[in-house]
Amino acid sequence: MSVLVALLYSGRAFACGCEKPGPPCKAFGEASVIFIGTVRGFTEGARKRKPDGEVSFTPRVFKFAVEEMFSGTATKELEVVTGLGDGDCGYRFVNGASYLVYAYRDEKDDRLYTSSCTRTKRLAQASLDLRYLRGLASAPQTVTISGKVMRHLSFAGYLAQDYVPMEGALLSVEGADQTKDVRTNGSGSFEVTGLKRGSFKLKLHLPDELTAYKSERVLKVEGGGCASEIFYVGDNGSVSGRVLDAEGNPVSGIGVVLLPVTGWAINWYAKTDAEGRYKASSLPAGQYLVGLNVRGLPRSVERVELPLGFLCPNCITIVDDLRPDEQAGAYPRMFYPGVFQTAKAERLPLSPGQELRNVDFRLPPRPAESIVKGRVLRADGTPVAGALVSYQEVTYEDLKVLGYGVQTNVQGEFSFKAYRGGRYVVDASDEANDARQRVVVTKPEELVTLTISRFIK
Repeated sequence: MSVLVALLYSGRAFACGCEKPGPPCKAFGEASVIFIGTVRGFTEGARKRKPDGEVSFTPRVFKFAVEEMFSGTATKELEVVTGLGDGDCGYRFVNGASYLVYAYRDEKDDRLYTSSCTRTKRLAQASLDLRYLRGLASAPQTVTISGKVMRHLSFAGYLAQDYVPMEGALLSVEGADQTKDVRTNGSGSFEVTGLKRGSFKLKLHLPDELTAYKSERVLKVEGGGCASEIFYVGDNGSVSGRVLDAEGNPVSGIGVVLLPVTGWAINWYAKTDAEGRYKASSLPAGQYLVGLNVRGLPRSVERVELPLGFLCPNCITIVDDLRPDEQAGAYPRMFYPGVFQTAKAERLPLSPGQELRNVDFRLPPRPAESIVKGRVLRADGTPVAGALVSYQEVTYEDLKVLGYGVQTNVQGEFSFKAYRGGRYVVDASDEANDARQRVVVTKPEELVTLTISRFIK
């Protein structure tokens, strides 16, 4: 339900993307209200664009004259909320038309919601659903829970193609006064029937060397309904260690990134705790490079920042309040076992479910801080106010790092924090022209002047 509401309130202009709804019994078991109704009017949602470009809006509220109820308290009228029908997955109801509506109540505002991701549809297209719903009165009021367990083949390919059915996986279904165990068949499928309506705990039991996202799930299913769940299982390898400074003291809050050398190209990230310890878990088998400040700063993961020649077709981006003056940014990028170039880094092999310990780092002395100050001028020497100045550390040029930006004041001046011994590329631009200069920081205060006179290709 929370995913449905989040989609409806999302303001980004993306195409609607959601999984196909399950069978009628699954929708019946999960929906708060199911009814046949005719649209008798609606309240239009309002759009509002924020200064940062985000679009916020209030969703549409449709009024229905209820003709037949299948689930929920009997009533003659209902209001159902949905999005505008663009990238928010809102359902495009037509005034005066009749629909079979599957609505879900949001606990926060107690309103009913639906979307194009549900089984809601025109009444003329609902014959399959109606046959099931109208047959419930004579059908056993029991619950069926089914699903699949899929095993990830480490480094076999990409995403969905990586998974194969997992035979013999053990699952348990626990209700108020009933517990049933089941194992998956050759196609990775399982099914438990004859359960009483209510809440259930569905648990996938795995050995320590395997892991799955949300291996224990809580389901609530009405009598005559069903639920279907898919579990994706992968290796539960781990890499752990400790990060100490030059004096042997623990360093907290520094980002540790594991880069797979071959195969499934997702990067794993960990952060050191107060004792300087880190642990990255749920790792598939393969070879890894382990690095500190691999992106220049913690929490940034981007394809362009990887070493040249690295296989990373679907690297993800993680950005969380990045600041160029974080503690970890004061230390140079380093790879295990204490080297600064990717070519010299050790490739650590990790077998399925292996726990690799003591991958430790000893940091060099913290470099001294410095300030880069500069001015942006036009060719005639006049200052450029409000020019965008971006800077990027290129101390180790086999790995690009995330860039940052500042703006010049009315005198065309700017400044940013840097570290002694670091090398930076500084770009300045106004509406039409750019300038670039490389800076090697050797003094407590480095001065630079950028003259805008041409556009950088």
